[in-house]
Amino acid sequence: MTLRISPEEIVSRSASPLLAVAHWWERCRLGDVAEVANGAAFKSKEFNTNGDGLPLIRIRDVGQPEASTHYSGEYKTDYLVQSGDLLIGMDGDFRIARWSGVESLLNQRVCRLRVRSSGFYSDRFLEHVLQPYLDEIHKVTSAVTVKHLSSRTVQDLPIPLPPRAEQGRIVAAIEEHFSRLDVAEIALEATRSKLQALRRSVLAAAFSGRLTDLGHTTNTDRGQLPGGWRLASIADVAEVHLGRQRSPRHHTGKQMRPYLRAANVTWGGISLEDVKTMNFDDADFDRFRLTRGDILLNEASGSPNEVGKPAVWGGEIEDCCFQNTLLRLRPRDLNGDYLYWYCYSSALSGRFGEAGRGVNIRHLGKRGLAQFPIPLGPRAEQEQIVAAIEEHFSGLDASEAALDAVRAKVSAFRRSVLAEAFAGRLVPQNSDDEPAAALLARIAAERPVRPTTRKKSA
Repeated sequence: MTLRISPEEIVSRSASPLLAVAHWWERCRLGDVAEVANGAAFKSKEFNTNGDGLPLIRIRDVGQPEASTHYSGEYKTDYLVQSGDLLIGMDGDFRIARWSGVESLLNQRVCRLRVRSSGFYSDRFLEHVLQPYLDEIHKVTSAVTVKHLSSRTVQDLPIPLPPRAEQGRIVAAIEEHFSRLDVAEIALEATRSKLQALRRSVLAAAFSGRLTDLGHTTNTDRGQLPGGWRLASIADVAEVHLGRQRSPRHHTGKQMRPYLRAANVTWGGISLEDVKTMNFDDADFDRFRLTRGDILLNEASGSPNEVGKPAVWGGEIEDCCFQNTLLRLRPRDLNGDYLYWYCYSSALSGRFGEAGRGVNIRHLGKRGLAQFPIPLGPRAEQEQIVAAIEEHFSGLDASEAALDAVRAKVSAFRRSVLAEAFAGRLVPQNSDDEPAAALLARIAAERPVRPTTRKKSA
């Protein structure tokens, strides 16, 4: 992480209404009202997935109802997390979430927040306040690979300080609005799940011949196939390659070229929002260069339904390469779109994940992809299947786009509720409230002593 300006300056420069404060409020340093605790670097040899010991909250578990990894070694009670504690992921997106699982351990790169005194600051108000501040820090944090957040930065955030009674009224109003939005989002997600189920059904019918009514079928050890079809391996019909491994020695050089990684492959195609560069000499460039029509697949994922997620490279960037979080297929003896849709089906259904290796992270690997079976029929029937899939998916895509538009409106309304809250317009003021300035003075009087660093004498 490289954070070149202070949190105070970041907030003062921001024009975001989510970082504003009402004119009768004050600001306080987060570390003065909440304890910020870092996780420990627990020994990985004590990790397990069979439930031995306590659950271990790793950064990927922030926002999840439970941890997938347990730790069976010794620990200090300082690193215990209780249900209801606020957690922040210190790498990547800097996400805050309330832990809803059982008593667990706090791993490194996750920090825990606990309000020091509920008489000074509302824990639930802090939960609503903090994410926009973390988002602003994220915007100005530079990184070569993954962005990192320090606990000192979190402690130094200048957060809003309304009168304590007003904090409670604001929380009640926010949560009343959000409860209705939560119901809407649950309904949207249920509809999205139905659309995904329809996609899986379309694809299953397509590669069994039922979608295009290809006539009689024959039985194989992989199920029924249209008559005249056969099972092949993907290596029989396409070149299979794993991307180039990232290494510090490739971070600079005379032949810096763009490359794609797993983050650039989405269900909707190639994302070019964050394309990084790496040095590729002529030999490596020739080996890892992408050409139009190449199919890129996620090599690994913690989610079985994300392993092998594919996208087609359309030549959007000149002289682009790929990294070893991706596998590349270069179609040889079949319709390229047919191969793409078969990979899409195999990823979405979880079949690629089942074929992968690993416990927490499933790796498909070059060999696993090369050996993966694919049903093959005449080229004309492949094209017929592609046309039928795309016709059905165009309607599903339109429905999903409509859902996305509604979800965007829900998210915008959430932001507007918070903006009104932080501007002091969501709830009425009460003249009987203790002023924010008096509350700030009480906080200052009980402020924890901050450690000082002594300079060594010459």
